[in-house]
Amino acid sequence: MEEKKKDKVLQIRLSELEKQVIKEKAEILGYTITDYIKYCCIFSNTTKIFMENMTNKDAFNNMNLSSVNEN
Repeated sequence: MEEKKKDKVLQIRLSELEKQVIKEKAEILGYTITDYIKYCCIFSNTTKIFMENMTNKDAFNNMNLSSVNEN
């Protein structure tokens, strides 16, 4: 199986505390920060909850996604 090219960058803004918490959680699990964030965003139960809420138009319209900057 051929590995997919990983050439996309996702930037987010965090407070110093948020960054430190993410870093420490990744270290506890033995993950890189990138792998930890991907695991949390793609494979965690929060993804299921997010998808369930996507059917609720009001919940989607009230989400604040402005802090995510995708390149």
